[in-house]
Amino acid sequence: MKLKIILMTYAMVQGVTMCYAAEVKPIHESQYSTQLPLELKTLLDANIHTLEPSKASLFDASMYKPAWLPGWIVKSSNVCFTRLSGATKFVQAKEKLQLDSIEIPVKYGYTSARGNHYVIAQLIHDTKKDLTLSDTKRVYKIACEVGWKDAHRDNFFKTERGTVAIIDTEAEYLEKTKSKNIKEAVVSKMLCKHGYTSEAYNYLIQKNLKLIEMDISQA
Repeated sequence: MKLKIILMTYAMVQGVTMCYAAEVKPIHESQYSTQLPLELKTLLDANIHTLEPSKASLFDASMYKPAWLPGWIVKSSNVCFTRLSGATKFVQAKEKLQLDSIEIPVKYGYTSARGNHYVIAQLIHDTKKDLTLSDTKRVYKIACEVGWKDAHRDNFFKTERGTVAIIDTEAEYLEKTKSKNIKEAVVSKMLCKHGYTSEAYNYLIQKNLKLIEMDISQA
């Protein structure tokens, strides 16, 4: 009886893991390997072993800023590769909306000799400054365009160049279809944390109230 319970529990755990992996749909590194510059690949090939575990790791989500790779961040795990396809969607939306003041960090895929997967992302420094009204409107605009359900303040910031960098671009947080519900989700996430001027924060509050009023009037 105990053996049967153990086997059933194992099968359930395996099923959950497989369902999660299927939901995330990791992108294979080979789709992006041609984009990785040779000088970066050479440095990674020579030094990546200093960061990685002895075994291949699927769901580890560690982030590193190695001294041997200045100007770049190294993010581990298979699921990180969804950041690449998500970043592509953000870039396309940026071009469509002509939002030059929005910045999407450059990202590459890399697989080590041990079979561990990484995203190599451009390091952009956060000035910790509050977003202005114009900054906030641009973030809201591009977030609604791509259906970004994870548009909280930790995922974008003001850069030293005066642009706003969007650093978290997982494809699974982007909706394919745009709707009023997406706008509600975007503005709610943006309001989760402070980091705006009072004018910008009031804009988000008013936007949120307007969407709520629309819900009430349509009820």
